[in-house]
Amino acid sequence: MAPSTKPLRRVASADEILDNYISTWELALREGAHVSTLYHIVQSTLDRIMDLPDERERDIMLAEFTKRRDAFFALTYASEHLPRQYQRQVDQLIAKSTPEQLATLRTAIEQAKLTGAKPVFLLKQMSGQNEAVPLSVTRCES
Repeated sequence: MAPSTKPLRRVASADEILDNYISTWELALREGAHVSTLYHIVQSTLDRIMDLPDERERDIMLAEFTKRRDAFFALTYASEHLPRQYQRQVDQLIAKSTPEQLATLRTAIEQAKLTGAKPVFLLKQMSGQNEAVPLSVTRCES
């Protein structure tokens, strides 16, 4: 069996990854990108971070970009499934959420997508916030 002829690719440094992220992000914002585009920029950056050889550097960046990915995942889902009048409130709640709350929310949304459920309200993220109301993801009746 012949050895793989897959070309090796150079792994970008953390600085190169961040520079690319910032320039792409700024361009997207200037162009008025939809929140789903911002989510894809963050996810693409996360994919590149996974290749970093320095474990300490990779772990620090993964923590930050995982939080961003989960927030934009939730914002994208909200923009596609919730009435417009709730958008500002959802934005504020997601901005105040902890990384753990965002991860829990992403998991709930992924499960809702698999079962065909739609969010009825996303008024408070999870417990741990004052006056918290749990996320309600239920099947919509037609």
